[in-house]
Amino acid sequence: MRRLGIVLASAVWLLAQSPAGMPASWALIASYARSAGPYHDVTLTAAEANRYFAGPGAARLPAGISQVVLAAEPGVLSGTALVDFDQLAKTGNPLLQMFSGEHRLAVRARVDSAQAPRAQLTVTEVRLDGAVVPNWLLDAAARAFLQPKYPTLGRHFSIPLPRHASAASVGDNAVVLHYPSAASPAPGAGRG
Repeated sequence: MRRLGIVLASAVWLLAQSPAGMPASWALIASYARSAGPYHDVTLTAAEANRYFAGPGAARLPAGISQVVLAAEPGVLSGTALVDFDQLAKTGNPLLQMFSGEHRLAVRARVDSAQAPRAQLTVTEVRLDGAVVPNWLLDAAARAFLQPKYPTLGRHFSIPLPRHASAASVGDNAVVLHYPSAASPAPGAGRG
């Protein structure tokens, strides 16, 4: 679960940067974060994200995570990755030391709210090599191993929306970031 949070946080962080090979829509979001507008809605597609993580973005993933494939359907984000638990166990997290070798991890998360400043999500299903991990086990593991150090991590979590985005909507293999059409004037601006 902690690595899932790290992957999601890394994806959000990447949106605020301009690394080489970044999809044009991601570069536009990074540009919006540094400007006062005007803005237009930006569509991020699963296809462009998957091309990025299969190419130049693969080097930016946390060690032990590879072959990331993302998807979306209305109100739901999902992804799969190949996870090398031997590599992850080097982080010292006792939960990760229960597993060894490489395994396929699949995660589905429902978008509960996507209004600025943060999107609220709930992990609804985790599969390890195709077998469903019961939610009660995920919750118990989060309470025992994650929340003493990271109190906000669990099946219910939030991620920040990019700067200036007012909301996001999730559809068929795309996420649309909604922006105000123009920057709001600063308080007192235009007064003489």
